[in-house]
Amino acid sequence: MVPALALAEELRSRGHQCSFIGNANSVEDRLCNAGDYPIAFIKVQKLYRSFSADNLLFPWYLGSSILTARQILKKEKPQAVIC
Repeated sequence: MVPALALAEELRSRGHQCSFIGNANSVEDRLCNAGDYPIAFIKVQKLYRSFSADNLLFPWYLGSSILTARQILKKEKPQAVIC
């Protein structure tokens, strides 16, 4: 996340607008708010290495997050996307 913020800061200094997509109440949420960057939220499920019932929801959250991110990108129409 820190390299993305450094890149966003450089782009901002050159007159570009930057925004982020991430999980609410997360590190990216806190860092974007501290740096005054807009952030759109998607629901992300942590994938556990050992068996967890929460892992059963992972495919659902992954598909949902992809669709939500796609909707955000269609609405915002960015000139570039950096992952």
